[in-house]
Amino acid sequence: ERLIHAARIRDRVWQRSMRNNGVYDDMTRGLLYENAACQVGKGTDFSVENLKKQLRRYYRRYNTNKGWAAHLDIRQYFPSTPHIVAKETLRQRIRDPDLLRHTEAIVDSFKDARTAEAIAQDPVRRGIYLGSEMSQLIQLGNPDRLDHYMKERMHVRYYNRYMDDFILVDNSKDHLMECVEYIETALHGMGLALNKK
Repeated sequence: ERLIHAARIRDRVWQRSMRNNGVYDDMTRGLLYENAACQVGKGTDFSVENLKKQLRRYYRRYNTNKGWAAHLDIRQYFPSTPHIVAKETLRQRIRDPDLLRHTEAIVDSFKDARTAEAIAQDPVRRGIYLGSEMSQLIQLGNPDRLDHYMKERMHVRYYNRYMDDFILVDNSKDHLMECVEYIETALHGMGLALNKK
């Protein structure tokens, strides 16, 4: 079950205009090639084909089809994302102050759908709703620093992310588990968590 926010037509037109006139370019600038969701020329087919290419490279490099893979998923990514995390992502990426102000207002417009009891225990406002022109772009950029860390510092050669799903492949189980632990810690710092599945 997913919470969908159906924006009014005038809001959709306004958000589409912002998206097409600066927000998309700012939000996708500097994303890893392996980040495949919600971008022009990318999508699920791109992601699947890229993973296949990486697995073929892995085979050529190690001359074996044996190795380790981690398939990770952020638990309740859209409804549990803290507004402060989303706004920080926007501030780091959007260069135009007017577009930034308007996109932050969109984040503020998302109501926290948790129960009153849950909000009382954790008063940080949460929830980026599907159905908005901006929501997927915002969520696309939130874990970008994590993507770069995995590729540039942890040297994960075979890495893919599709929104809240990660796939990491490595020939060392220890290295892979170190990466998974780092991802868990980094997500915890963002107020998010991995699914236990």
